[in-house]
Amino acid sequence: MKRRKKALLTSILALPLLMSNSVMVEPSYDFDYQSVVVSCVHDGTYEEADNYTKEKYLVTIENQGNRYPEISSDRLLLNDKYIWSYDWKDKLFTNEVVPSGETKTYSLITRDELPLKEGGDDDWRFSTMNLEDQNVSFSNYSISQFDGKVYEIQATVEGLGDYEYAAIVDVTYKGVRYAFRAEMYSSGGLYRISAKEELDLSQLTIDSIKAYRSYENSPNIFRDIGEGLLKGFLGMLTSPTTWLFLLLALLPPVIIVVAVVLIVCLAGRKNKGKKK
Repeated sequence: MKRRKKALLTSILALPLLMSNSVMVEPSYDFDYQSVVVSCVHDGTYEEADNYTKEKYLVTIENQGNRYPEISSDRLLLNDKYIWSYDWKDKLFTNEVVPSGETKTYSLITRDELPLKEGGDDDWRFSTMNLEDQNVSFSNYSISQFDGKVYEIQATVEGLGDYEYAAIVDVTYKGVRYAFRAEMYSSGGLYRISAKEELDLSQLTIDSIKAYRSYENSPNIFRDIGEGLLKGFLGMLTSPTTWLFLLLALLPPVIIVVAVVLIVCLAGRKNKGKKK
């Protein structure tokens, strides 16, 4: 019990230090992917509140290249202007991307009208990860439901280097191709992913998983230690023994507080009786 208590306290105290030493390294990106054919149709204006309206567009994207334009990115370049206040709808997956060779249509909700050119000759540019690590391989992959619309992907991963990674997962669901970005642990495990609805996993197959890495090596020497401690800390929180220990540890302070309150109340009543 003492060892568990010490480990729990050590994890809690160490987490802020580890996070403060963490240096963010992202997979390599460019924001100028143009291997797409895009058509855009204005689909109405609606009022959110007084003097606050939003514009809706139907955007069809044909991906003619071999990268994956991101639909969840915060950066969209249209006719040399960045569009910042927008939201993509109609995605099946939270971090959906457009698979190579596929055509997808989404609703694009914006606060302001898009700077579209007359005649539809618009220049759309999307964010894409651009450095696939072909030394990394995935095998024996499967997907399972974790909770509601949240899913876990299991896979055997080989060939990881000292980089920061993210994965692109290609799937077929009900005969339609989709792809999405999944964040990766340094150990190669994939973070859980979310869908907009509960999926019928009997109709979903994983076609491939590709790893994309950062350009530079990860300089954070605390990454693996911090990740291990975090997993241990979360594991202890799910242990019934840990919760029992915490309840027992909180019981004496609660008893003391209740006793003090009772003593103060009784003393107050006694003094009040003497005054009468």
